[in-house]
Amino acid sequence: MKFSSQLIYALIAFCILPLPSSAEPKNLNTVMAKATPQELNDLSLLLKQITLKPAGNSLMEVVRVEKGSVYDREGIKVGDLLSTANPTPPNPQKAMKLYQKMKTTKESPSTSNHE
Repeated sequence: MKFSSQLIYALIAFCILPLPSSAEPKNLNTVMAKATPQELNDLSLLLKQITLKPAGNSLMEVVRVEKGSVYDREGIKVGDLLSTANPTPPNPQKAMKLYQKMKTTKESPSTSNHE
């Protein structure tokens, strides 16, 4: 029985290349936000529980996930793509309110007397 070279290449690619595990990338910030308070207290440990490699514009591919970690609990698997972009666009009104609050705090009246 003779196989075409295209069929052989397709079989090799199927065996070697990982299949995409999720169509829509999850957001890394959103996943990390679901960490327990104890996990959030040790950010370096939280970051050591996953290994990522660049995969394009604001995307990272998961290379390793520690079992029992927040990433594992959230269903992140090796081969998944995670977005590192901000999940929600910034709110200009909130930013302006925060700026005004910081500005008024900084400009509090001085109590020194000049003679």
